[in-house]
Amino acid sequence: MSAVFFPDWIPRLHEDFKDAKFSVDSDNLPECLVLLDEGKVDYVVALLDERNAVASRLGLSPEVRDYLSLQLGDERLIAVSAPNAAGQPLFDLGKSADQPISFLGYADECHLEWSLQAVLQSSGLDFQRNHSASLTEGYASWQSQNWASLGCRRHW
Repeated sequence: MSAVFFPDWIPRLHEDFKDAKFSVDSDNLPECLVLLDEGKVDYVVALLDERNAVASRLGLSPEVRDYLSLQLGDERLIAVSAPNAAGQPLFDLGKSADQPISFLGYADECHLEWSLQAVLQSSGLDFQRNHSASLTEGYASWQSQNWASLGCRRHW
């Protein structure tokens, strides 16, 4: 979010709120919600999935009625494959493979990993997470190797 969403959003906010000062802190979603509950932050921006994996993991209702919320947009999680020497994808992600497909996932504490696991389990493909990276450190790798949000893909 801090690498993709906020760089576009903050300048647009400044158009309407010229004298406002904005500060963006990045953390894992559970920690952000604790700060919100304690009144230490004014809002939390997060990606929630249609399978409700994130809300379920946090013990929230699927509609996140536990908090006043506003949908800011839609995003899609897409799979991308690293290229082989000929520039073609290493993996055909549209069909089942003979062996597990290695992928770089989000860190376990990242709420995007919770959404990703729900997608992987319903894909019918045999994925094997051999590597993981923190959210901010992994964007460049995800773009060329495995999973990234469509918004991230637009920025590369």
